[in-house]
Amino acid sequence: MAMFESKEATEAEAKKMITRYTDLIHRSGLSMLAIFTLECTKPLASFGGTVSRFLLSPILPVIGIDIDRYISFYEKQDNIENMLKTLVEKIEQDKLDDKKMKDSKAGKEKVNKKSWRRFLPF
Repeated sequence: MAMFESKEATEAEAKKMITRYTDLIHRSGLSMLAIFTLECTKPLASFGGTVSRFLLSPILPVIGIDIDRYISFYEKQDNIENMLKTLVEKIEQDKLDDKKMKDSKAGKEKVNKKSWRRFLPF
């Protein structure tokens, strides 16, 4: 019976998964696509987890992969919500950083212009 036991991800594992996945998604530049995909699949998360358990359960023990924690992670809509919030926060942080960089570059350019060049718009 140990073969059919469900192993759920603990809160600490869920937080680690969220940070690891969101960092990977954000670094690859697929944040907007991931947000769109997660929003679209969020209502079907529990159904998708059940179907994946049913379809993958005969195959995974033969291969030797333990994927129950990952399936249980994506079955919970709270985990998906937390991933979405984290991705949105990372995007907003990048926008703020870009704005600060542009402001600092614009400020430096204004300071560095001397004599008659300060009147030129470029």
